[in-house]
Amino acid sequence: MVTASNKRLWLTIAFSLHLAPGVLSANNSSSENEGPKCKTIFTFGYGYRQFFHMSPSSIHPATGDLLYMKFSVKARSDAHILLSPSPSPEESDAVYEIVLGAGRNTFSDIRRRRRAATKASSYTKDILSGTEQREFWVRMNSEGMISVGHEGEDLPFMEWQDPEPLLILYFSFCTWSGVAGKWVYDCSSDNDTGATEVQPVLTATDKLRQALLTNYDVYSRPVANSSETIQINVKIQANHVQLDAKKSVMTVGCMFTLEWYDEKMIWSPENFDGLNILNLVHHEIWVPELVNFNAVGKGVLPLGPTAMRVTSDGKVRWSSRSHLQTRC
Repeated sequence: MVTASNKRLWLTIAFSLHLAPGVLSANNSSSENEGPKCKTIFTFGYGYRQFFHMSPSSIHPATGDLLYMKFSVKARSDAHILLSPSPSPEESDAVYEIVLGAGRNTFSDIRRRRRAATKASSYTKDILSGTEQREFWVRMNSEGMISVGHEGEDLPFMEWQDPEPLLILYFSFCTWSGVAGKWVYDCSSDNDTGATEVQPVLTATDKLRQALLTNYDVYSRPVANSSETIQINVKIQANHVQLDAKKSVMTVGCMFTLEWYDEKMIWSPENFDGLNILNLVHHEIWVPELVNFNAVGKGVLPLGPTAMRVTSDGKVRWSSRSHLQTRC
């Protein structure tokens, strides 16, 4: 075995990567027709960041129930719906947390606190999809029975009766670590004003994030013209190289730096207290996927969930350490 770890070896490679149109683009098929009066929100990771006040038709439905809401979600697993008496519940507060497709999309839960106090669980393998919207409804009657079902089906697949029902006025959505979700909700009628977002006190950074990310689709390439390609500049800085001659495997420890322009992440700093730079977490916006074709293992480069820097002209810079193994 030959190792280069005793001598500090630095290797810098710069090149351009062009992605053809259609790579990682969203599938806007007619099956996802949201209608002109539906609302859409995109989420990534666990955390209820936006709360909405229930629409009049949800908290006083014609069915006579205390609550009735319909929504659809596209996520590969772990779709979370929070029903709360207040717009800013603490971690220990009593709420209803409904989880669809937990455990790698195998079961669903009804909880009375966030991430705790599971009251009902149902085996629901493949209930969610990462490629299509799945429609559901949630109902709560006057006796505290919470039911969850598929749109178009009257019988629930999961339910639980709360002996001390909560008065639900607000709701929120999220997914889980590493999971992106697209939610369509509040398809209100002409006589319904719809759900309204609770407006917290926002900093300039909060306002900018809200303006840029509220309806950002991480599955769509960030170009206005779908025929355009995206140029991505990639720099690789290697600081450790190890060669196993017997197995013909080379291991490289390196730093990847990727830069590209995102046309959906352009803003005017003067509208946000002069803020010119925004730091984001990996996968809050569209990112390219790099593949090591000669890899030992899966081949997708393990660029981790590190911070990304975006400037007001739409330039994205993403740096991440990586550990590569290739056959040689």
